[in-house]
Amino acid sequence: MDKVLITGGSGFIGSNLANYLYDLGTKVYVIDDLSKGKKEYLKKGIQLEVTDIASNKAIDFIKKVKPEFIVHLAAQSNQEISFKNPKADLEKNFFPIAKITEVASQIKVKKFVFSSSAAIYAETENVPIDELSKKEPTSPYGVSKLCSEYYLNFAGKHYNLPYITLRFSNVYGENQDSTAEGGVVAIFILKAIKGEKITIFGSGEQTRDFIYVKDVIDLIYRSMNSQLKGEFNVGTSRETSINTLSNLILKITNKKLSVQYEKNRNFGVKRNALSNQKIYRHLNWKPKISLETGLNLTANFFKVRSS
Repeated sequence: MDKVLITGGSGFIGSNLANYLYDLGTKVYVIDDLSKGKKEYLKKGIQLEVTDIASNKAIDFIKKVKPEFIVHLAAQSNQEISFKNPKADLEKNFFPIAKITEVASQIKVKKFVFSSSAAIYAETENVPIDELSKKEPTSPYGVSKLCSEYYLNFAGKHYNLPYITLRFSNVYGENQDSTAEGGVVAIFILKAIKGEKITIFGSGEQTRDFIYVKDVIDLIYRSMNSQLKGEFNVGTSRETSINTLSNLILKITNKKLSVQYEKNRNFGVKRNALSNQKIYRHLNWKPKISLETGLNLTANFFKVRSS
């Protein structure tokens, strides 16, 4: 790879990917409005353009750089916020996709990678969820991601744009934003480090599929270097309850803290885990880092940053 452009590249997943590619000798360019991302997450030598991804400035920057690959990670990823302002969620997550795919086709990128989400799927007891499962989002955030998938599929055919959509489960790890989708890991770890009680909404028996960020970066890199196209789940295929997660984090941080249960919020599904069988068949990929190992690495990162 010569040149890669990452939207949202100063954020959680984006900064991890940008630094990984930069260490491989790739010229990395980042577009980020820094609403959640931070300049200091990026290694020196990575060029950052501070602007909104929907702006003409962003499009002009893409045309100027002419990257071989575009990884589109920029998003408003808090489901609760999407309920409070669905219009803003669409403006951030869906509306820019038309501009970006058009310019991507004009400069003839080799691959356009789009980050989607488990939030596109309907409530189901058939877990792990595969790619053929019913798409019926339970939040405006999920709707914006699914709409973007449909448009990208159109762009792939209409503009002959080589693309791949990666539907992430709950990604966690270094540089995680505690307000983003899946931010519960960062929230719990930071609470534990500070000696504050952990709050769980609902019974805590709701499940999620937690995947370590370095495993996700590995898959993004592999998908960019492949001819693979279409839509693929990115998860561990394993459910973990929020109660189990909190207990693991308290064990790892060696804390004995009270857990407070509050009324469940009206979004999110009861059970979630994404099947990774399809991506395994095509790219021979499965996550390597266990939940306990990943949580240890993440806790160590936050301990150092908090000290």
